[in-house]
Formats: sequence, structure tokens, C-alpha cells
Amino acid sequence: MPSTAKRLLTKSNFEILGTLLLILIFTFVVSKIAGERVKVEDVKRLVESFGVLAPLIFIILAAITNVIPPMAVLPFWVAGIAVFGFPYSYIYIYISNVLGSIGGYLIGRKWGRGAVIKLGGEKTLREVERFTGFKEILPVFLLRLLGGVATDYISYAFGIGKVNFGVYVISTTLGLIPTMLVGIWFINKALVSDPLTAAGLLGSTTIINYIISLIFIPLIFILFKPSNNSNIS
Repeated sequence: MPSTAKRLLTKSNFEILGTLLLILIFTFVVSKIAGERVKVEDVKRLVESFGVLAPLIFIILAAITNVIPPMAVLPFWVAGIAVFGFPYSYIYIYISNVLGSIGGYLIGRKWGRGAVIKLGGEKTLREVERFTGFKEILPVFLLRLLGGVATDYISYAFGIGKVNFGVYVISTTLGLIPTMLVGIWFINKALVSDPLTAAGLLGSTTIINYIISLIFIPLIFILFKPSNNSNIS
């Protein structure tokens, strides 16, 4: 019996189990919310239908939006704030972002560019390639803090570029805190405002993301010149 248990409790078997679990979660999400554009009300109804498990389901769904770049994160954030209120929505969104970011990193590190193409397409891979040369904690932290729209891609990039896992986790857990506080503040204010003000506030979050990307990312490239990426497999 011990030998049988030892054969079952191997690293490869755990990897197979984890892969199957991810496939099941992904299939569940696709069956529920894929197809047309994800709507806030759809996400709210789906999350609330799980009762006491609603926080766990929300964290899983929101984390997947970080792993699959084309998926829009805003409907999930708005739904989370509407369902759970503050501060619980912030805690759940923060956890989901950290888990999703680590998931993207691990996918990039283990399966490389092929997995990125399958999950996000060639366009996503082209964006990812820009960031694979960063290795040190300061540029990694700044990109996580000020990445704007590029945050969808840098998790894969740091995994492919084999940034130290500890450096990545520290940079991610710290860098997400102020960015998410600002984003959730805007969304929370929008939910209690009139429609015109709400549209302006939600639009502002998108504009701020793009401004950050246009200004700070080129500056990071100038200050912390990334290493050559050609030898990264």
C-alpha cells in the first residue's frame, strides 16, 4: 500500500490534477459567460447564485480575467463592488489579481510562448515580448505599479523571461495595492453617482490607464534598459 500511495503522490500526477482542475474551471466559465460581451448584471447573478460560496467563485472568475488578456476585467470589478461592497470587494479583487498574476507568470514560465499564443493570440505575444528582458526588482515593481493596460501582458512576460519568483511575487503583491485602491475608488464612486457622472468616472479609469502606458512605460524602458530577449526560450 505505501508503494502504491508513493506512486500516486508524484509531482507529475499533481500537475495533471492541477491541469484538469484549470480545464474544468475554464469550461465552467466559458459555458456561463462567454459568447457575447460580459455584462455586469450577468456576473452579479452568476456570483450571487452560489450563496455562501459567492466570494470564492468571484475570486476564481476575476482571477481568470488576469490569465486571459482579452477578457475585460471592468465588469467583474463593478459586479464585485455591487455584490460585496467595500472593503470586502477590495479584498476579493486584490486576491483575484494576485492569484491571476501568479497564474500568468507560471504559465509563461512553464509553457512559454506557445501557451501565450493559445490563450491570447499573436497580438498578445507581441506585447509580451516587449517586457521579457526585465529582471531586477525595481523595474518589475514599477511595471506592476504603473503598467496600465500592459498589466495584462507582463505576468506572461516575467514568466517567459524567468524573473525570480520571489521578486515577482513581492513586486506584484505590493505594486497592485495603490493601483487597485484608486481603480476601486473610481468604480465605487460611479456606482453611487448619476449616470452621466458614473460614465465619466468609469471612462476616467480607462483614460488614466492609457496615459500611464503612454508616459511611464517608455520612461521605464529608458531608465532600466531590458536585457536582450533573443536567448529566452
